[in-house]
Amino acid sequence: MKKSLFLIPVLLTLILGSCASKKQKDNSLVEHGLSSISLMSEKAKSKDYVSLLFGNYNDQVNQKISELASSEMEKPTHIYRLDGDFLSNFNLLLSTFGASFSEDSIKDFSPRLQTELLKRLFTSFPSIWNAKLGTTEIAAAAIFTTQTTFVSNDLKEDCIYIFEFQDAYPVAVTFLGYEGNAVTAQADFIFDRDFVKSLTEFFSSMNINLKLKEIN
Repeated sequence: MKKSLFLIPVLLTLILGSCASKKQKDNSLVEHGLSSISLMSEKAKSKDYVSLLFGNYNDQVNQKISELASSEMEKPTHIYRLDGDFLSNFNLLLSTFGASFSEDSIKDFSPRLQTELLKRLFTSFPSIWNAKLGTTEIAAAAIFTTQTTFVSNDLKEDCIYIFEFQDAYPVAVTFLGYEGNAVTAQADFIFDRDFVKSLTEFFSSMNINLKLKEIN
């Protein structure tokens, strides 16, 4: 009996420690994501930056830029993690554009090349969604796409974090892991304020088996 009583606090410590470790890992990636978003916001608020690198745009794109410049993106209201087998589900994503993709077409690829393809699929997802919205959204999002690289052992598999804000468009941050614990983060604006709701409905309607979970 005494031995059992002794084990209870030990087990609780292990369970709580595991939960704390998972939360710490999420927080680490969240911090990197927010850092990228902060840089995106700074870009959007700098007319000189946009003009110097990208020149002039039409009225529709300029309207999107103005919306981003006036948005506050310091404190997200919700943060979600999206992961799963993107390779198997990519054909369903492409089908919305009348295109197709077959895993048989890459069966002769080396493992290294297949891995590279999968990472490309991950980073293309935000662009695919913006493409559903229109050419204006694609052009505006491309201006502010931000990539950063850091070293972390917190990323166990490639994933996408989605940050929602009270008065701003959501941002998708794709985290890709490489050798030596190197991680690349790519942040993209999603010009759909109901992105998470629309995404959930889209996955359900297309039987897409990707996991979307709120982490905060």
